[in-house]
Amino acid sequence: MKNIFSILRGSPFKDFQLHAAEVKKCIDLLIPFIDCLGLDYEKAKKIGEEISKHEYEADKIKDKIRDSLGKSILLPVKKEFVLDMLSTQDAISDTAEDISALSIIKENFTIPPEIAPYIRIVLKKSIETFDAYKKIIDSLDELLEATFAGPQAQIIRDKIVNVAKLEYETDKAEKIFLSEFFKIEDRLSKSDFMIISEISKSIGDIANISEKAANKIRLIILG
Repeated sequence: MKNIFSILRGSPFKDFQLHAAEVKKCIDLLIPFIDCLGLDYEKAKKIGEEISKHEYEADKIKDKIRDSLGKSILLPVKKEFVLDMLSTQDAISDTAEDISALSIIKENFTIPPEIAPYIRIVLKKSIETFDAYKKIIDSLDELLEATFAGPQAQIIRDKIVNVAKLEYETDKAEKIFLSEFFKIEDRLSKSDFMIISEISKSIGDIANISEKAANKIRLIILG
């Protein structure tokens, strides 16, 4: 188990980091996207298209990694473990695309100003959680060189703990948002209530999935 990323040395391992970079581009675009809703529908659509473009790029990198693993004959661990970790990371870009797609189904859909600041806080906390996870991915080269042991392994463990802390903070922000959201429930149409409910859940999922991905790395270190 501890040699899992040795199969990702060289280009395939770098591709794993490149994939995370494309995922980040997807979720970072959600901030201007959310800000555009109800103000500039065409601009929101264009940002949504940018999110889809980066999601597609992430998918291409994902397929490249899968193909490189498929060509390997001898693997130190089960291939399924690596693919599961990749799929978990990829689910974050899928979630970003789902948020943008759902939000523009209804033309001129807007998030009411009473709750907009709260959902932005949840989004920023979720992105912060992913960023903390991405720092782990970006530092796995050093962990490989240290053979998943010693001070470098402890640094990674500390970073994983930080991801969990940020995910918890995202949960708290989401509860505050929901409290404010339900205060105006009666004023919303059924469609708006459904859209806001779904996108707020998906925004929170970015942090949840980031924590799950970080915990998979924890298993590698402890394996």
